[in-house]
Amino acid sequence: MMKIFSMNHLWKNRLLFILLCGMLTGVGLSAFAARNPICIGPGGTKVYCNPLGKTVDIVLLTEIILKYLLQITLPLAVLGIIISGLYYVISAATGNSGKTAQAKSTFGRILIGSALVVGANALALAIINFLKTLP
Repeated sequence: MMKIFSMNHLWKNRLLFILLCGMLTGVGLSAFAARNPICIGPGGTKVYCNPLGKTVDIVLLTEIILKYLLQITLPLAVLGIIISGLYYVISAATGNSGKTAQAKSTFGRILIGSALVVGANALALAIINFLKTLP
């Protein structure tokens, strides 16, 4: 007998990931909608409240996003460096050269990723400061 709906383990994981992302998106959107009710605008008309609060400038919004991006990424990078260092020490102590090379590769990728985030932040802030000086 032939199975019509046979899915291997990889597809099950992908489907589960997609379902979880969809659920989290729905929860986030419902929390966004609950937090931002309809406000009363000029003349008694109903308008949507600004979800960003007093942030109406794209430059200020970019600076806020970059600040939070660095606050999230750099501690994760430090944690990744510590974990890859421990992984390197353990694999070197056991004499497993394959795992040692993998730990070195992970360490290098973490450093490259951190440098990209910091460089992108510096470039964006330089562009923002340049645009602020224009008349």
